[in-house]
Amino acid sequence: MKELKQEWRQRFSVQGILLYAVAATYVVYLSLHNLDKPAWNALYWVILIFSAVSAIAKSFLQESKGKMLYLHQLVHPASLLIAKILYNSVLMILISMLVFIAYSVLLGQQADHLGWFILAVILGSASFSSVLTMVSAISSKTGNGHLIMPVLSIPLLIPLLLIAVKASKTAVDGLDVSLMYDDLAVMFVFYLMLSLLGYVLYPWLWKE
Repeated sequence: MKELKQEWRQRFSVQGILLYAVAATYVVYLSLHNLDKPAWNALYWVILIFSAVSAIAKSFLQESKGKMLYLHQLVHPASLLIAKILYNSVLMILISMLVFIAYSVLLGQQADHLGWFILAVILGSASFSSVLTMVSAISSKTGNGHLIMPVLSIPLLIPLLLIAVKASKTAVDGLDVSLMYDDLAVMFVFYLMLSLLGYVLYPWLWKE
């Protein structure tokens, strides 16, 4: 609820992220009118991952030391981290769907298995949010959080991005959806394991 109220008071931040995503989509549309399916799929994920970094990087970095001390007196640290992961997951899924709508309007909808493609996008977006929330929590404890954030997040996001692109490509190309099962399971397990790892380790990080 705190995150929702804070975002509502600072609506310009979410609006700026959506504007960035739509503008990036429009630039792709102006540059490349006709995309084949692999390029259509890859460019969508490129836009999405940069939108994710912009949306979630501020998760912990925007919290002042005084506010974190106040929250420490109210809630358990692990509860705060899980709440932020859940909130960022919902936010990232919403952004990914809005980007997909704009992307489909401008560049056409090319996924043969649309439902499975959306499922891959939802799991990929949630996995991105868990990685970026944890990295934001770690970066907030350093002196240069905004500089450390991309350095720590990119190596973790690239393998996850490759899995998401592979899963969604299967849906876009109309191949047998059973080929997606392993990739979807990896993204789901990754999301759960990182959330569990944060639940166990974050209280010690917060104390530091």
